[in-house]
Order: sequence, then structure tokens, then C-alpha cells
Amino acid sequence: MVSPTILLIQLLLATTALAAENCMCRDYRGDMHSLTMHCCRNQKGYGALITMMYWPGPHKQCTSPFKKIDRVEFSKCCRMMGALEDANCWK
Repeated sequence: MVSPTILLIQLLLATTALAAENCMCRDYRGDMHSLTMHCCRNQKGYGALITMMYWPGPHKQCTSPFKKIDRVEFSKCCRMMGALEDANCWK
């Protein structure tokens, strides 16, 4: 029998094809840091126990160490806020 702790860990680490580790709002005009920060703060992600954070490092991307960013929702947010293209997301 598998312990509840192991099941919880497996659930937290499970990812889907739509999950990403990093996302950024950008289009042909360049990187959109304020939109990225807004969409990152509003990102619910996969798994309520893992929260997103805005990392103001050299790329100013939204980062999730457990690949919990929902690419589709992040792109929708970027477009709603004024980006002309889908978000750039990568693992």
C-alpha cells in the first residue's frame, strides 16, 4: 500500500503538457515586463500548494520551480493585457 505522503508528493510533482517552468509576455515589440509581472501574480497554476513568483532576474520571467504555470491561461492573460502574441514559455 502506498502511503498518503507519497501520493501527495506524486500529485504535487505531476505535470501536464500545458505546464511550464518559465513564461514571459512578449511580442514583436519586445519583452513586456509589467504584463509578465501582472499575469504571474494572477496565475493559479497547477496545484494550489505551489505558488508562482515573479523573478526580477536577467529575463524578468514568471518562474515556477515545479513547472506549475498554465501556458494557456498565461497566454490569455498576456493578450488580454495588450500583448499581440502568445506568451513565450519554456522549461
